[in-house]
Amino acid sequence: MYFAIVNSISEEITPKSEMINSTSDEINSFLERKTYGPGLEKLYVGFICVNPVFDQFFQPRSKYTKSKKNFEYSLKEDFETFVKLDEADSRRAIVKGIIDSIDSAIEENGVKDFDSEAYKNDLFEFFKNKKWLK
Repeated sequence: MYFAIVNSISEEITPKSEMINSTSDEINSFLERKTYGPGLEKLYVGFICVNPVFDQFFQPRSKYTKSKKNFEYSLKEDFETFVKLDEADSRRAIVKGIIDSIDSAIEENGVKDFDSEAYKNDLFEFFKNKKWLK
């Protein structure tokens, strides 16, 4: 399975972009040899954290393209909270958001033939082993 975090962040969050990208790369490396059913091969998680003046332009979205077995959805972090977090807590917030959001995102978009429970369990164990979750 292919996995990527796609950033939509304000300038104030830019110093954390390398951490976000490396987190995405590490998750993808972990998942690339795994399959969770024939319904989904690529998963893109949009990470939105923008200054409140830009909020109206960056709303969470989701889209499932059954023919391409491709699913995209967004997480939106509170800017005022996230900007104050150190790198470890920022990463923790992102991975917790991924774990907490997958079930509802999959269900709301009618993604079939995808074992979200196995996916979530694998990610949870991976995040714990990396010490990204407590």
